[in-house]
Amino acid sequence: MKTLFIFFLAFKQIAFFIPYTKGIYLINHDSENYKQIIIKKEGGFKVNIRFEKKVFPRVSKAFLKINGVKYKRVASISDNIYYYSNSYTEFVKNVLLYLKEEVKYSEEEIPQDALTVSYTKRGYCTGFSHLASMLLKRWGVKNREVSGLYFNKDRNILQKHRWLEIFFPEYGWYSVDPITGSFSYNYIYGNIDKTIKTLRLKNINFSFEIENF
Repeated sequence: MKTLFIFFLAFKQIAFFIPYTKGIYLINHDSENYKQIIIKKEGGFKVNIRFEKKVFPRVSKAFLKINGVKYKRVASISDNIYYYSNSYTEFVKNVLLYLKEEVKYSEEEIPQDALTVSYTKRGYCTGFSHLASMLLKRWGVKNREVSGLYFNKDRNILQKHRWLEIFFPEYGWYSVDPITGSFSYNYIYGNIDKTIKTLRLKNINFSFEIENF
């Protein structure tokens, strides 16, 4: 059984220790609203996280440029979202709102490609990220899917997870989870082996606060 030990908890930043676990490779990361520094320690890694609640910056619609994407259905959904968006920023928000309202989180073992999720309107983190990424790319919004771990407070485990980083011209990259449209301290960037699904924890005596954009 692996244990997570807390070293420090303060406003907007935390630091904790994760024992070395085969198949989990943590990495340094820096985006506009999230910074993670990994320090190797005996027996594991100290993880320093700084998260800042930041609203998405205002960016003109002029930065949106139509692009071809693999699936016509996904392109059609994206085009409809674009039609009702008055800016680059509003388009990003509306894509996230579409996912929140139209796609149901499900851990069913069903295909997670963007087209299937657009039809079934069900998916887990992989499906949400694939569909969000393609909806955004249709109108030239740079984004990248990233992976790591998510702290599930209710189940007291670290789960393998996938989310997005979205680029705002003249500002930079913002981390966001397309399932919730938000981001928080709960995320840890890293390369996780496919054999790893969850890491059960003990002695957790603090709460993470989820911050919404």
